[in-house]
Amino acid sequence: MYTVQVTYADGCVLNGTYTQVVSGFMANMSVSMDPDTIISGSTSTLTVTPCPSIYTYSWEPSNLVEDPDSCVTETVELEGTETFTVTVTNEDGCELVLSTTVTVTDPRCEEPFIFLPNLFTPNGDNINDVLFVKAFEPFITSVELIIYNRYGTEVFKSNSLLSGWDGTFQGEALQTDAFGFYLKVICIDGQTFTKKGNVTLIR
Repeated sequence: MYTVQVTYADGCVLNGTYTQVVSGFMANMSVSMDPDTIISGSTSTLTVTPCPSIYTYSWEPSNLVEDPDSCVTETVELEGTETFTVTVTNEDGCELVLSTTVTVTDPRCEEPFIFLPNLFTPNGDNINDVLFVKAFEPFITSVELIIYNRYGTEVFKSNSLLSGWDGTFQGEALQTDAFGFYLKVICIDGQTFTKKGNVTLIR
């Protein structure tokens, strides 16, 4: 509260007061999206955190979200990358503007977007020690990798991009050799990628 006193030349005194209201937002307000990268024709959920019920929310572009007046909303099916802005207004009428970008990409269910190295070196130096299928996980529905030795014996099988082959079979380290593989990947849009070939293990 500010007080002012004005004294005129004739000695008259005028007093006045003014109250300045200082308003603030909750600390660390932010906006997030889940997922942040989607394929064309998919949706993402936008969330303001924290989400006080006494605040109001206004999303833009409003036509690209299901509920433009909520702190949590879902986008419509996006065809291209889009930046969303939300204006948060607190109980005192002060505004905070937050923005986030949802990236829309066209998944390619083919090489080089799906890749299996043709050699690896499980020698303990932490460089190429494990053979992994390389792909963008959010776009993969399922993966199957089978490794065979030269006699047709299955020495490794994986159904996860996170599970790779360390060059062992039944607990024993295999020596330098060429191994056959079969790879099948099903992508999120239903496309299927398959490949057969050889991978070389080098000690």
